[in-house]
Amino acid sequence: MSDFGLRGKVAIVTGSSKGAGAGIAKGLVERGAKVIINGTIERDVLSVVKEIRAAGGEAVPAVASVATMSGAKEIIGTALDRFGRLDI
Repeated sequence: MSDFGLRGKVAIVTGSSKGAGAGIAKGLVERGAKVIINGTIERDVLSVVKEIRAAGGEAVPAVASVATMSGAKEIIGTALDRFGRLDI
């Protein structure tokens, strides 16, 4: 499987604590990206992070809403604090 140039990239996937968003995040991880799993329900966010890590991927949680400026800043801050960069 091609990595589509995603290996080592850092991606925030909003709404990735379930459904299509979780699938997108897992697809990015399968291609070598590091992901910030975002959602507003902590148990759902942590569940996806745990699943990705158990499969050998890199994921960190960001429980915050993108509907507010403070939430968006928190999510971006998580990427920068943990990985030192943000690509996607």
